[in-house]
Amino acid sequence: GNDTKEIVLEKLRALFKVGGIYKHYHDNIWYYRVTGLSNTKIIIDYFENNNFTFLTQKATSYLLWKQIHNAITTKEHLDPLKKLKLISLSKTVNQKS
Repeated sequence: GNDTKEIVLEKLRALFKVGGIYKHYHDNIWYYRVTGLSNTKIIIDYFENNNFTFLTQKATSYLLWKQIHNAITTKEHLDPLKKLKLISLSKTVNQKS
């Protein structure tokens, strides 16, 4: 039920010590959200340090997300042409192939 979903998400929040748990506008849907470069770096570092392997489309989505994160960290988004490329790339992160 809802309690189980919240407990699992709370475990993630406790593990990473960043982010928050929010109720989606659809009934019975909760999500864990992390924002900010330093906070999302914590998530990336966790996956990298633990040699985590994503399966299926999530592997591609993760690599794209990490690429975008790195580009923003190195301020590539401040270049107008690179910013357009990053915006375009960001729209593909969770697309199904």
